[in-house]
Amino acid sequence: MNLQKRSSRGFSVQEMVVGLATLGVVVACTAPAYIRYRESHELKGATETVVSQIRLARSIALRTGVDQPMVFETDSKGAMYKTVNPDGTVRNTGRLPNTIMYDAATSRMFTLQSNGRVDRHGMVVLCDYSGKCDTVSVEPSGFVISH
Repeated sequence: MNLQKRSSRGFSVQEMVVGLATLGVVVACTAPAYIRYRESHELKGATETVVSQIRLARSIALRTGVDQPMVFETDSKGAMYKTVNPDGTVRNTGRLPNTIMYDAATSRMFTLQSNGRVDRHGMVVLCDYSGKCDTVSVEPSGFVISH
């Protein structure tokens, strides 16, 4: 009987095919959950960013003694926020992820006053493409909360 010595290095083609097929099944099963996870965290991150920017504008208004208008708008590239100087020039601009948009219920402008208050009560409603929404409430007292 003629026995050939089998090489112990590497994988056979069959082993490689089975390994890749198993990996493909795992990826196919977990991809939808990963996409939902990423989308929910984009919405949460965008909400936290808006809260932080409103609080920052309030802090600057308190520190400098100058009112800080903040504008929320949408253009062809998506949702953005701006802090405007009293003379009308833009001081700070930021964009939200492309998958996040403002809802129609969003207040388009707040003025964070030098006394720490806000000119009026309002909400910034952020929604993703799947329809999930987060709300940022701005109270006249200057208190900002997301829910």
